[in-house]
Amino acid sequence: MLKIFDELESKRAGTRNGIPRVEGEALYTFVKDHGIKRVIETGIEWGFSSYYILAALPNDGLLISLDSSRSPHIGSLIPAEWFNRWQSVCGTSKTKLQELFLLNREIDFFFHDSDHHFEPQMFEFETALPFVNYIGSHDVHLYGPQFAWDTFIKKHNIEVLVSLGQLGIGRVNG
Repeated sequence: MLKIFDELESKRAGTRNGIPRVEGEALYTFVKDHGIKRVIETGIEWGFSSYYILAALPNDGLLISLDSSRSPHIGSLIPAEWFNRWQSVCGTSKTKLQELFLLNREIDFFFHDSDHHFEPQMFEFETALPFVNYIGSHDVHLYGPQFAWDTFIKKHNIEVLVSLGQLGIGRVNG
């Protein structure tokens, strides 16, 4: 797995996008260690975060990725053998996110890595809150001075389990 993570980091350096390796490994470890089986994420781009999540999910796990872009490189890092555990949905959070949660009631973890501005982040966090046990973000300190992640975790008294660079993951319930 470490060799694959090295290759991912080399690819990421060429795009100047995506989750850095150290944060990706922390995301992978979190998913593995907490027995996460079903995830909804926003923002796919090349699929760096998606890759770390899918690599950690069990064979019967599921990642649903929502992105508004129709770019040809969306999810291009995802290996074909993982397509049976990955659903890519085209649309915006405003129009699709709540519907995805209602159609997929047993989601363990929501992961935000899309529009990095305050209002869209808060919308996604608040939409996910009633449906999940864990919420994460890969832009916890972007577009200040008021960061959506900090505002959200304080407002709802979220227990932060992972805080590393731009990665934050918190426990919602119990």
